[in-house]
Amino acid sequence: MYENKVMVFDDIIDMSEQNVIKEELIGWTPNQFPWHFIEDITNDNKSKQKRPAFQHTLVKNSTMMSKYAHWLLPIARHSEEKIGFQSSRVEHVRTFLQLPLNTDKTIVDTPHVDLNYKHLVVLYYVNTSDGDTIIYNQKEETKEYTIKQKVTPKQGRVVVFDGRFYHTAEQPSNDIRCVINFNLI
Repeated sequence: MYENKVMVFDDIIDMSEQNVIKEELIGWTPNQFPWHFIEDITNDNKSKQKRPAFQHTLVKNSTMMSKYAHWLLPIARHSEEKIGFQSSRVEHVRTFLQLPLNTDKTIVDTPHVDLNYKHLVVLYYVNTSDGDTIIYNQKEETKEYTIKQKVTPKQGRVVVFDGRFYHTAEQPSNDIRCVINFNLI
């Protein structure tokens, strides 16, 4: 089914829905989306990469944590339909907003997995930007990773993959990078 695969789908939701989500998350709407500052998006306690960003948790441990969760869940459902997968639950949903770093070189975050058990990752790109997502071939932590696939953020695109693959992102250097990360069981 989805195991060992990386699948990319453009326009997983129609353009009007894409624009509503984009406007709500990174536009100038009267109801400002409640972003929360995080000192390091990599959450790597060992190296302290100091990659500041903003996040908002919508679902945590299958519990709705945000009033915004209900209108974002169709992204996951449409993605499931595309691959013939039916989740028993939505474990986590988080959205991240990264600001461009002032650098000429590509900076890659620490590889990670979102959960330590079998799950599906659905990563939705709110806007077109730089800062590719990198999915590696490895399903265990190692000193060296080989790239399975790189995916460039494009508004309305989702990348769906076996969550046991280590993955990461390149830090954006030109544009704001905004993603919604779904973990499905």
